[in-house]
Amino acid sequence: MEKISKHSRTVGIVGLVLFVIGIVGWQGVVHSAPDALELTESAQWGLLVGMFSFFEALGSGCLIVGALKKHAGMLTVGVAGIVGACVMILMDLYHPEAAWRLFLAPNVGSPMFLDVLFSTLCIVFGILLVVALSKDIDRLAKVMVPAVVVVAALFPLGTAWLCTTLPGQLGWSTLELASFFLGAGVCAGASTCFFKMREGRALLVAFLAGLLILNIAEVGFLIYGTAESLDQLTMREVVMGKLAPLFWTSVVAFMAIPLVLALLKKVDVRIAAALGVIGVACSKYLFAIKGNLFPYLSLDNVSVQLLDTASGYPVMSYIPSFNEWLACIGAIGLVVAMVAVALPLVSQGSKAALS
Repeated sequence: MEKISKHSRTVGIVGLVLFVIGIVGWQGVVHSAPDALELTESAQWGLLVGMFSFFEALGSGCLIVGALKKHAGMLTVGVAGIVGACVMILMDLYHPEAAWRLFLAPNVGSPMFLDVLFSTLCIVFGILLVVALSKDIDRLAKVMVPAVVVVAALFPLGTAWLCTTLPGQLGWSTLELASFFLGAGVCAGASTCFFKMREGRALLVAFLAGLLILNIAEVGFLIYGTAESLDQLTMREVVMGKLAPLFWTSVVAFMAIPLVLALLKKVDVRIAAALGVIGVACSKYLFAIKGNLFPYLSLDNVSVQLLDTASGYPVMSYIPSFNEWLACIGAIGLVVAMVAVALPLVSQGSKAALS
């Protein structure tokens, strides 16, 4: 087997260095006071959970398309993405050693159990399928292809279900739950472009159009829906309040513009793909934090007025800390390092199997 190229080794080393820096940043998050995240109410869902959802989309989307196309490279990116999602959620738990309880004493009635189960199966089945394709093990590949597709589809479904069962579920009562799947689709479509697969442009166009239509529909519901309904309060703040600049930047710059670029055959489709992936990251971040914009609403005898300074119920502010950014950069570094080191090995294995 040929050695990994010098370029891949360099990227892998840089990625691992960033991961170590991210661990240092995460330690800073762990030892920070709760007020350091500038959240005064509810759970502290923020950048870490948003990046978990992004990596989940990247991983599940690439696993599904990679399995259907029997493309070991995309499967490798998918496995790395799921690992990144697991790293982010472990960081968000503050005490990752507690995660072992989910394996040793699982609560099968908890939606969190589904995330743990399907993320683990995605990694295990994804690696087995990569090995089967690289080593030309047909029987194993035939079994793993449907298995990977199923668990990779169920992973974001489990997360969406988790969001609907939280105490503050009205904070996440939104069409954006569907973007757990559309986001995965955009990432998968983008990956097909980077791997120069023939249908890449068409897939990216379809998924970007779906994501754009979904967000336009959200705005339409806010304009023509019941303005006083509790389930619209957080989305109003996203579309019209403090988070509006990020929302509209995401819609225009990372959904509409990439869609137009993807339709123009003279433009390198990878530019549109990269912008689309950034848009998925932005939408996941917005989804994660908007459920924290007001206190838990499913409690009995709780009446929440419109959340603005005039009504005496100020919308909570949230600014990711420097340590949170370091933790996310570290997770990105780990995913990049895994892909940089594994892709050449997978490619060499595939060539050896064909020879």
